[in-house]
Amino acid sequence: MSAKVLALGSVVLIAVIGFGFAAYFSKKRGGDGGFMLKMMGLVISMSLAAFAWGKYSDTVDDMSKEAQEKKEKDAIVVSVTPAGVVQGGMQTTDSGFIFSSSYTSFETDKGVYRVDGSHIVQKGINAEIQLRGSGREYLCVGGSGNCMRLSSN
Repeated sequence: MSAKVLALGSVVLIAVIGFGFAAYFSKKRGGDGGFMLKMMGLVISMSLAAFAWGKYSDTVDDMSKEAQEKKEKDAIVVSVTPAGVVQGGMQTTDSGFIFSSSYTSFETDKGVYRVDGSHIVQKGINAEIQLRGSGREYLCVGGSGNCMRLSSN
């Protein structure tokens, strides 16, 4: 756990113990400890909300770090395989019940490659498949860094 969650927990623990002793001594002297018990409930509720926020914050930080690592790995080209000369392409949209997705199929003299999204590529340009450090494959055309992620479907 992070230091902020531990610090928050110790402050809340001290507050709960303090309110508990205050309620106990208030009742022992014949007073009504109801106000102190309500305050203790409020402190516990706020501490649970703060703990949940701290945990959520840590989770978001972890996801951000993971995304950054994946982005860095995605920039590393592990291997390159020639994919032939582009003969043409066709854009298609699959309409689902709620969502729709679009992809483009490029035909080369060595095969057909499906990439996510809508793209336009000039015919007669050499294409290659790049395997990246993240394990993803990209179709790159023209040698100018015009790379499109291959669809997993």
